[in-house]
Amino acid sequence: MYLSRLLPIRRHALLASVAAVALSGPALAAEDADEGMLSEVIVTAEKRETNLQKTPVAASVLGAEQLADRRIQSLADLTTGIPSLRVAPFFSRTSALTVGIRGIVPFDANQPSRDAGVGVYIDGVYLGRSQGLGATLYDIERIEVLKGPQGALFGRNSTGGAVSIVSRKPSGELSLRQSFGVRNFGGYSTETHLDLPEWNNLAVKIDGIVSKRDGTTDNPMEGQSDFNAIDRAGIHVGVLWSPTDDFEARLDFDEAYDGTTPYYVQLLSKTPTSPALAPLVKIQSDRAKVADIGVPQEDSVGRTQGWALHLSWSPSEDLELRTISAYRRLKQSQYDNGIGAHAGVFVPNGQFARYSLASLRQDQVSHELQALGSLGDLTYVVGAYYYHEEGDDDAWTPNTLQWNATGTAATRLPSLLAGARWPFPDRASTARATSTALFGQATWIPSALDGRLRLTAGGRFTQDKKSGKLTRVNGAVTALAFTFEDERFDPSVSALFDLTETTSVYAKWGTAYRAGGANSRSVSYRAFGPEEVATTEAGVKSEFWDRRARLNVAAFTTRYTDIQIDFS
Repeated sequence: MYLSRLLPIRRHALLASVAAVALSGPALAAEDADEGMLSEVIVTAEKRETNLQKTPVAASVLGAEQLADRRIQSLADLTTGIPSLRVAPFFSRTSALTVGIRGIVPFDANQPSRDAGVGVYIDGVYLGRSQGLGATLYDIERIEVLKGPQGALFGRNSTGGAVSIVSRKPSGELSLRQSFGVRNFGGYSTETHLDLPEWNNLAVKIDGIVSKRDGTTDNPMEGQSDFNAIDRAGIHVGVLWSPTDDFEARLDFDEAYDGTTPYYVQLLSKTPTSPALAPLVKIQSDRAKVADIGVPQEDSVGRTQGWALHLSWSPSEDLELRTISAYRRLKQSQYDNGIGAHAGVFVPNGQFARYSLASLRQDQVSHELQALGSLGDLTYVVGAYYYHEEGDDDAWTPNTLQWNATGTAATRLPSLLAGARWPFPDRASTARATSTALFGQATWIPSALDGRLRLTAGGRFTQDKKSGKLTRVNGAVTALAFTFEDERFDPSVSALFDLTETTSVYAKWGTAYRAGGANSRSVSYRAFGPEEVATTEAGVKSEFWDRRARLNVAAFTTRYTDIQIDFS
């Protein structure tokens, strides 16, 4: 069992990120652009739509065309192509994704009492758990990766940055887009996107996606799933009501199924001084097509469902009021026997092939109020935020196979046969969290300098409350509990100056934090405090070659305080 504590320490990091020259860009808002010129890239890093080149934040954007070219159907597919972004499975399983930016990658954020370091949002709705992030994405307009702490506008648990997914609204015009595809390993996919014509100011859009692929490494055990297989399906329905020019309401519903098996963890090499292996265990220096030993393995299944209501009202040209209210539900099972026979030293007649079994359930509710406006040379956004989640999880890690005396054969243990799968959870916990916040940001663009200077200041006041119970440890019933409560203010300031029409320089400083909690893998379940970061950043954003190339460069230093670290 993992015995973990989290200790306060301090660390400094100095890194730099460079965006490569772009010879083509996402066509998000190309108004009267000449052929060959780069399109304007629109981001919502400041809660309003702005030109990326005039926004003082390091960001990468993938538009709809780029997402289609790369066959991005879930965040699990977003593994390359964006500097500083890391999307990876937790250990060998894709049932929970680890998302990191600029090296801020929390190790074990898939417990209900712990949080991630990068906020993931779909149309402004925060997704609270690592589980469920691999589910199907629907008709996506763009994905924005905002780098560095986003504590002022995006709030809690965004020490590394934020991934903002923006989906396409109903258009109100009749259209149907249908695609089919086939791939190796028996894979196939289909997408349907149907826009219905507007009726009585109502526009409806329906999206459906199915994607399936057999395993890429065969499991020799008869009747058991192969490794690295996917089976995803989902449906999304969006309804947009626009009774007047200054008001609209958008209701979205989505439901997804995400079935996966873990990657196969193979043995690439062995040092001469290592203990002897069982004769059945093979060193596979190239990608294994067949596992050396068959193991019990079935699909890990995630089921997600969500509702979101977006309201927007513009009582005047200088003011827009928005609300985002959402409810999401998640159920995730975990079956991970991907490490098979390679986890331990061979012992005659010993048990092996540890099966990591777990399940998690989570419900979350969130509400956000925003007011966006302008007063002369000043533009601003202010708002309030509420988030509440409740979840529970359990886990069990039985061995599934047993060696004979010589390691030349293995038999399946009866612990996982029909009717005996869950004699008890080895570990179980429940947790709840509530976060409330007030935030605001203002940008001053003095007309005296012809709009070349932009000075921005903002901040967010957050109150977090968490509690939880660890009800089982090593299979024994316990009554361990934790509580956590904290208040803090995260400021942010930045300045951007246009050296020329196509070249800008900027500097930014800001803070963010990751809420404290407790570690359900420990035997004490003691509460730990929040992790804090402060980042100073400077950068250059430029376009040249008659706006046919774009080069954005950023350098930064990040200072951690009370960094949360796992160790055994």
